[in-house]
Amino acid sequence: MEGSDHGAHGIFDDSAHSRSLEAALARHPALVASGVALGAAAAGAAVRRGLAHSS
Repeated sequence: MEGSDHGAHGIFDDSAHSRSLEAALARHPALVASGVALGAAAAGAAVRRGLAHSS
């Protein structure tokens, strides 16, 4: 069908992926922020626990 846009095609068609981790993370910033906060809290708890055992 003439005039239809079938997207870009080129030499990278064979190596292209249908999914992208970066795109998924960009679509869910609240989930990323929650994961970072949870990781920081776990790291802080581990450090505090380590300091308490070393005293």
